[in-house]
Amino acid sequence: MIKSREFYADGIENLHYASGIVRMDFQSLTQDKDNKSFPEWTCRIVTSPAGFMAMLQTMQQLGEKLIASGAVVPANGTAVKS
Repeated sequence: MIKSREFYADGIENLHYASGIVRMDFQSLTQDKDNKSFPEWTCRIVTSPAGFMAMLQTMQQLGEKLIASGAVVPANGTAVKS
């Protein structure tokens, strides 16, 4: 039985492809004692190229929904008109 774990990440630190495997390193922003923010490694996902492409397609679909709902503004800064 696989245990379910949940990790929080602010973004992807690195993407690697080598020997037929995709590795995605995630990071979170944390603060030091002086309240300065810095990235900290959170977790790594290791998958096949096909698995990565399926995740990418799912993320693109969610991104379109987030933009259409107004939850986020596209990277080009142009808001979507309803």
